[in-house]
Amino acid sequence: MRIPKKEFATLLGSVWGNVKPEIIESGFRKAGIMPFNRNVVPKEKFDPEAWKRWELSQNKENNIEIDEVNHNPENQNNRLSFEDILLETVKQRPLSATNQKRKRIAQGAEVITATEVSERIENETQKKLKQMCKKTQPSPKKKVKTKKYSTSDTDSSEENLSDPQYIDTEDDLDPEDFEEDDLNTENSEDTHHENFENLRPEHVDGHIPENFEDMHPENTSLDEGQLEETNNDDKECNSHSEGGMNIKKNSKKWNLRLEDFIVIRFDRKDTGIKCYIGKILEIEHEKDTLYCSFMRLKRHNNGSHSYVFPDNEDLSIVEKNQIVQVLDTPPIRRGHYYFKDIFQ
Repeated sequence: MRIPKKEFATLLGSVWGNVKPEIIESGFRKAGIMPFNRNVVPKEKFDPEAWKRWELSQNKENNIEIDEVNHNPENQNNRLSFEDILLETVKQRPLSATNQKRKRIAQGAEVITATEVSERIENETQKKLKQMCKKTQPSPKKKVKTKKYSTSDTDSSEENLSDPQYIDTEDDLDPEDFEEDDLNTENSEDTHHENFENLRPEHVDGHIPENFEDMHPENTSLDEGQLEETNNDDKECNSHSEGGMNIKKNSKKWNLRLEDFIVIRFDRKDTGIKCYIGKILEIEHEKDTLYCSFMRLKRHNNGSHSYVFPDNEDLSIVEKNQIVQVLDTPPIRRGHYYFKDIFQ
């Protein structure tokens, strides 16, 4: 049975306090501790083999070789050189069995001051800032050479357009950013005229429809009347601003369904009126809002254009009063949508 350390210490202290000093003195005397007596234990009580090993070790330690003094005159005349003395001292040194490990210092290690450290840190931060500035700077746009097609090529069948080349105009058609389209209208002063140019309809083969000139607001009185009607409707209804947009309510009611293509109008003070084509994904009749996915404009080398859905979906919630027109489902070729009835 093992006794814990705490209990053993208390037990030893109690025994030590109760023992008489005479008993302790007799115990030290009998063991040969005080006074010291090495012959207290007789030789016969030791292990004979252990005793023999101890005697041999004692004899080796006591046997020290001492050079005898030679009084011959020949030995006295010989002079010792420094090399002889050095060789004797080297031979007397015992060779260490274990090889001492050398400390290896990593490459590039050096002792530097605090000022040098601060200078190096400043240089590294400046390099990082320069790299960040280079990344943030916009890269120059590459000019894409466009091929000119003759009239004979445009009159050919759709086989010529099986593999069309596209130019990205970077018109992301994002209704939240309201960025200006790349189609410049330098001579236009009316915002409706700008929208008309942005949504210019063209057939797949690059030809403009016959009634296109009749639909232009500068050449017809019909479209001017339509513009006046929309302006009158805008004046009669209330306008309010949400997030920097000036949205005017439209009193016209549309028969909307899911998967319909619609033209949405956004009014803004800096860019004016902008129209975008979107596809209805969800309809909330209680709030009169639509959840739409908007498209991007793609221009072709032959002068025609189409609309595509971007890789990153451009989703937004719009109100029904922003609808300008409901479009028919367009023909699709390799993910490109060709609208023909935008201004009907």
